Amino acid sequence: MLYAATAGEVLTDRIFREALAQGKRIFFPRADRQRKKLYLAQVSDLTQLKPGSYGVMEPDQGPFIEAGDLGNALVCVPGVAFAKDGMRLGFGKGYYDRFLAELNDGVVSVGLAFAFQLLDRLPHDPSDQYVNFVVTEYSVHPGKPLFSKPWMS
Repeated sequence: MLYAATAGEVLTDRIFREALAQGKRIFFPRADRQRKKLYLAQVSDLTQLKPGSYGVMEPDQGPFIEAGDLGNALVCVPGVAFAKDGMRLGFGKGYYDRFLAELNDGVVSVGLAFAFQLLDRLPHDPSDQYVNFVVTEYSVHPGKPLFSKPWMS
């Protein structure tokens, strides 16, 4: 899963082209403002993205799936800032926190950030979700353990 970057976020266009060339299925999120939830649609061409909620480029047509419907997948997550332990600071609406909370154990979440967005710590509350890794142009930081069930680690 990728996202369409807005100002200040890491661009994902190059990742999109490489994944497409490798025959990967690529999904982008669409925000449902009524349900305050992200849904995903498969995208094979960036022209399928149109301005949507909050001015973010989103898939304009489905079918749409939910976070829990992803099998083994890599989910790239944007953010305003990240902590080295995987904590993420978004724009305050909670869409990605709710989305990350619904992911299955077979999904790896990666926060994409510029080095200046990486901090030692971030304030958080109980509903905030961690990503498994934070990746900058210079470093990779492990965050939340990949498996939440002790017997799987």
